[in-house]
This record gives sequence, C-alpha cells and structure tokens, in this order.
Amino acid sequence: MTRNRFDALARLLRTALVLAAVGASLAPTAQPGVDADGARGAGDWMTAVPLTQSAAATRPADGAVVEQTPPDFSWPAPKAGTHYTLSIEFPDGTARSRATSNNWLNWSEPLPPGDYAWRVAATTPQGTVDSAARTFHVAPHAVQFVVPDADVLVARARAKPHPRALPDKPLLGALLTERAQDFALLAQQVEAGAADAAAHRREPVGDLAEVESRTFAALDRALALLLAYAATPDQHRYAQALEHALALAAWDPHGSTSYARADQAARGVAATLALAYDLLESRLDRTQRATLLAAIETRVDDLYRGVLGDDARLAVQPYDSHGNQTLFYVAMMSTLLVGDIPAAESWLRDTLPLALNWLSPWGGEDGAFANGTAYAQWTTGDLLIAWYVLRSSVGIDVPS
Repeated sequence: MTRNRFDALARLLRTALVLAAVGASLAPTAQPGVDADGARGAGDWMTAVPLTQSAAATRPADGAVVEQTPPDFSWPAPKAGTHYTLSIEFPDGTARSRATSNNWLNWSEPLPPGDYAWRVAATTPQGTVDSAARTFHVAPHAVQFVVPDADVLVARARAKPHPRALPDKPLLGALLTERAQDFALLAQQVEAGAADAAAHRREPVGDLAEVESRTFAALDRALALLLAYAATPDQHRYAQALEHALALAAWDPHGSTSYARADQAARGVAATLALAYDLLESRLDRTQRATLLAAIETRVDDLYRGVLGDDARLAVQPYDSHGNQTLFYVAMMSTLLVGDIPAAESWLRDTLPLALNWLSPWGGEDGAFANGTAYAQWTTGDLLIAWYVLRSSVGIDVPS
C-alpha cells in the first residue's frame, strides 16, 4: 500500500495523531459459527449466509459488553433486495423495532446501561424469517455516540456556508496563532517550490507506481497551496491555489488517475479538488466554478459507484481497506458539495451513516486493526483529513 500522502496536512491541523489503537478485532474468518469451507454453521438465518455471499459481521456479538451506546448493528446480507426489521428488547421487557433495507442500522438514541436482546427479521418475496435472539450488555461507562439521521446531516451541510472544511473563525484563528511558525514555514516551502510547480500540474503517465508517486507529489503541492491560502487569503495565494486546482481538474478522470486504474490516486485527486472548491468558492467566477464542479462530480461518482454502486457492495463485503477509506472520503466530499452538485445529497445519505457504522470492519469498539499494525498507521493517518472536515462540516467528531 502506498504511504499516506496527507500526513503533512494532518500534522498542521493537529498536534498529535489520534486513534492509533491496535487490538482485538472481528476478522471475517473468526466469526462464530463459520465452518472450514467458509459457510456459517447451522442455526438461524444469520449463521447460514456463506461468507462468499456476505462477510458482514453480526454486531453486537452475542453476549458482548458494549462500550458505545447505542452499539453499531450489522448482520450478513442473505441476498439483494432483502428487507429487515431490527427489534431490541429493553431491560424492562419492552421492545422497539426499526425497519431498514440495509444490512446495518444506526439506532437513533443512546441505550441506558443494562441487559438487552436483539433479533432481525429478514423479509424476501418468499416470506419472513426471524433470526435467533442475541444479547448484549451496555456498560455503565459506555460512551454515547448517536449518528444523526441523514436528513439532519444534509441540513447541517446545507446550512454551513463555504468553506465548510475549516473550523469556525474563532477556532481557526486560534489554530493559526498556535501554529504560526508552521504556517510561516509552509509559506516558505510554497514559494521555494514555485520553480517545480509546472511539473506538478502535468498529468502523470507511466506504470501504477510512477502515476501514484507523481500524483501524490502534485496533491502535496495543491494541499500546501490551499493551506497557505487559508492562512493568508490574499490574491497571490488565491491565484496560486486556483491555478493548481484548475490544472488538476483538467486531468482525464478516466485516464491514468482513474478509479479503475489507480484508486488511491483517484481518491486523492477528487478529495483535493473538493477541498479546493470549498476553500476557493467565494471567489470563483461562473466558468471556474463549472470547471471544478464538473471534474469533481465525475470523479466522486466513480468512487461512489466503486464502493457502493447499486448493490451496496461495501456493506455486504466490508473487508476492503482501500474501499473503506474511499467510503469515508466520499462521505466527507459529499458534505462539502451538498447544494452545489445535485447528486451530493444521495452520496451523503448513502455513505456517511454507513462509514460511521463500520469505521473499521477489522476492529470492534476499540478501533483496532486486525489487518495489521501498518494498516492502523496508514488508515488512521489517511483518514485524519476526512475526520477533521466532518467535524467542521456536519459536527461529527469521529476522533472523540
């Protein structure tokens, strides 16, 4: 996996890297009831779904003590088009239900400490079958993390003017003051790199390694220019950032940096263009706005179809490291683009609640990475920008 190229920006945004946790996890081959041939053992319908059909974990596991309230709910998807009803029995014996067409659900309110049971009824044209009941215990110290309804998330994004990616003015001012030396150094580096700017604007060619290397260098330059403009929003900084952003927008979205050929490069180009549009939006003319939005829409739509498409691919088969990072970035970009690109609202509704439900499919509530400690560093570092933007754009504080 190519080393994360957004670390420099993340370090400037925050002093310490957060959530570098490594620990226990829920790997697909370690789920209870899974036979050696990859099929879940006999029992209720959840245990009968083969891993080849859906490797989504059943969460919370039977008997789990959950550290987050409400816990994240998910289960394997037996076939496309199945509808589900999740029912929870509360400690006092009452029950509540929620219907969904997804094989996951974000419960809409915190659950008080106590013992619970949950089951899922799956409905297909052939009828409805209930799963076995599973129990979990909400610990007294469980942390509340309620994912807002998609309507609320869309409304929050629409309500915040550009630039949505940046903190509100008081916090931004405090950050700029605290990191004044870093931003001064950044400004020096931006000017020192002016001689190579033209090379960074050229569309990369070559094999995958060369394309990624040149793309990430161009994105580093773009992000430095955007940060320099955020710190000192004068005409000179604006012109530098805009020139680089328009050059990136001219790259062929179906060429060397396409999602099909270089998914990480494609994700980086799309995210950088979305950030550029957000930060520069107030000064763009009609032609510049249309140019940037056209490139962004094409690229983000490719990413969206790659990770979800018509069959919610990543929800059904979540163990895809690049895909999960792309999911979070599509969610982040959507919050910046709602109101500017019509499809952005659908992107947000489909990606952000799911991204917050899974976070890392290789880990449980401890945020662990069973796919390796290196992935813990790569993934956490790469997602810092998305997490910080979500905090500013829609008020979702993932690192907390």
